[in-house]
Amino acid sequence: MLTEVRLNALNIMSKTGSVFSTDEANTDHIDLQKVLCIIILINPLNEFLKRDFPRVPIINSPEDRDDPKAFYVSEDMFRAYVNAGERLRKLHLMQTKTPATLTMEPGTSDDLEIGAIKYKDGVLHLNAKKRISGIPENVWSYRIGGYQVLDKWFKSHKGENLTIEKYDHICNVVGLLSETIKIQEEMSNLHK
Repeated sequence: MLTEVRLNALNIMSKTGSVFSTDEANTDHIDLQKVLCIIILINPLNEFLKRDFPRVPIINSPEDRDDPKAFYVSEDMFRAYVNAGERLRKLHLMQTKTPATLTMEPGTSDDLEIGAIKYKDGVLHLNAKKRISGIPENVWSYRIGGYQVLDKWFKSHKGENLTIEKYDHICNVVGLLSETIKIQEEMSNLHK
């Protein structure tokens, strides 16, 4: 599959130098990391990728701008896709930290066992006595690969204590999901 991606990238993106190496001795080298950044942005990790190849936008000719059948992508848009995909890659690999400000209620260190969780109106009920507030609805319901990210994490840690490290991890995940949503909204606004 990597060879197919490389060949498709050569064919599809030959109109821009943004994915090619600047090394003149190696002019056929493609920066596959940039190609993957675009794929990450365009193709959220969902059921589609299990059935088909990822979609990579091509740079269209200016005549395609008014064609309703064409998914028009200019060089500037293409570069925006690369940059947004790079930001998403760093977020999802947790190379960039963007912790959200969450509040544990009550703020004591007792009763930190993750129980039957329930989310309502921005508040996650960790168990009968503990709550975490500050998780936006769109972040709580965000799905990757068909799974609700936060719900899956808490259910897979049911019965465990919420340590400081796990709490910090959740703050980071909430922040990165929030940033992911912002990036995806920015990119969808490019085509309006």
